[in-house]
Amino acid sequence: MVNEYNQADAWQIPSLLLFERPVPQNAGVFDHPNVVVFDSHNPNSALEHVRNRIAWARSPETKSDDNGAWILGGAALLALIALLSSKK
Repeated sequence: MVNEYNQADAWQIPSLLLFERPVPQNAGVFDHPNVVVFDSHNPNSALEHVRNRIAWARSPETKSDDNGAWILGGAALLALIALLSSKK
């Protein structure tokens, strides 16, 4: 998964990467702004982070190749984090 993410980044394909804690320390992608790490027992921090990034991407002042990833993919991340965090 990390290799595919790094390849998409190298080819400048907008993408997001979601990790559930605990995260392998050797993943090597944590310095990238399009990586989201969440805790299924306490997803609020990750949900807030994604909402903030979506708002940032929608801002008229923001010009970034990652805007599309956050606007479209961010909504999918919110749903996925909520689904993976739901109590059974």
